[in-house]
Amino acid sequence: MTGKTAILFPLVALATLALAWSYVGLRIAHSAIHLTCNRVPHRLIAYAASNVVLVMLWTDLLRSLSA
Repeated sequence: MTGKTAILFPLVALATLALAWSYVGLRIAHSAIHLTCNRVPHRLIAYAASNVVLVMLWTDLLRSLSA
């Protein structure tokens, strides 16, 4: 299901969709840093932020399954 489809047919909460796209953006940022300047502290920030978003996505999934 694409992002546009998920918005048109609300099967997924908007917050979950925003988190998912944030994760994609942070992973792209991590890859871009790796391929360009490759400064480890900057790359670590993008990686850690994407992991925080991923944990939030898993928490949201587990919460929705238990409800």
